[in-house]
Amino acid sequence: MHDESMQAALREFREMMLVPGATIDIEALGASPAMRAVREADQARLAADWANLGRYRHDNAVVRAGAPPDVVFIGASVTENWAQADPAFFGEGRLNRGIGGQTSAMILGRFMADVVRLRPTAVHLLLGTNDVAGNAGPVSDEDFQNNISAMAQLATANGIAVILGSITPARVIPWAPTVVPGPRIAAWNEWMRQLAADHGHTYADYHAALADADGGMPAPLANDGVHPNRDGYALMRPVAEAALAAAGVR
Repeated sequence: MHDESMQAALREFREMMLVPGATIDIEALGASPAMRAVREADQARLAADWANLGRYRHDNAVVRAGAPPDVVFIGASVTENWAQADPAFFGEGRLNRGIGGQTSAMILGRFMADVVRLRPTAVHLLLGTNDVAGNAGPVSDEDFQNNISAMAQLATANGIAVILGSITPARVIPWAPTVVPGPRIAAWNEWMRQLAADHGHTYADYHAALADADGGMPAPLANDGVHPNRDGYALMRPVAEAALAAAGVR
């Protein structure tokens, strides 16, 4: 399957997650020829480019040739999907460098290329669910903290303000059904909140904006219980705008 066809399949999949109330048959979708091709291509790429440095290489070269951006949003699928959910939120000065499925280690691996070399005023980190799920193997509390701390320190050393986005709520993770994510998400979010307070970073509390009384994400805000739909992103946007303002970003 050509790259254009796979990108179209991914965009269609994201759209199903973004339309409030859409029903997603994860098992049937995963068995479709288009998504099988996507998975096979992704496995081949992992062997050659584990952190997916090639994903934004061309776009980054264009950015470096012009004025520095105001902010780079870096993360996994919740970041990547945001661009399709609310394209008006991004655009000039606000770059999206999300890649679905990535862990904090993968994002750290591309942090220099996708953030530091672009010379933004600020970086917005939004990740962690895939570490909790164990997408690339078990991740200890220390592993996660080291990866986040390394990215924050790299940014600070290069004069880039840091916004730490909380991990969004999840009661269950469909692709890791044996994982109980709530307690770990809560603990890691509290650690990031303290890291922000200790080092003068900005903390964006998306968890508080999206969580129900049980610490999950309610069905009206997330069709699969993990990824916000457009109604979920509508609640995230004012949190992000406030964080950007606090970090000195227009």
